[in-house]
Amino acid sequence: MQLVNLIKAFGDQIPQPVKDCLEGNKEFEALGYKYGITPTTDGSVIEKKVIAYVTLHYLEVHKWFGDLNNNWKAAKYYQVGFDAATYGHKVLGSSKIATPNLTDKEILQKALNGLF
Repeated sequence: MQLVNLIKAFGDQIPQPVKDCLEGNKEFEALGYKYGITPTTDGSVIEKKVIAYVTLHYLEVHKWFGDLNNNWKAAKYYQVGFDAATYGHKVLGSSKIATPNLTDKEILQKALNGLF
């Protein structure tokens, strides 16, 4: 349960200008659709999914955080981002949270729209 508080505390430390910049970001929105996360998805559903994964895979997740911490301290920021994305994909991609009505083509188009 401390993980939830740790993640929330991390989110609270993100500077407001960064939050403002990311708000409504089309790339994040398109990525969310890939995992069944839509603008109407209840955040508590995602939270419960993450808690369930961490509970069932505690040793694996503990190793992930150790590896991320070591790479962060070694200033290997690209590797930290890459690994964190991989872990997030594993946690959120293990099953859909909600089933969006978008095709893969529509999801890709949303991502491209966000880039341009």
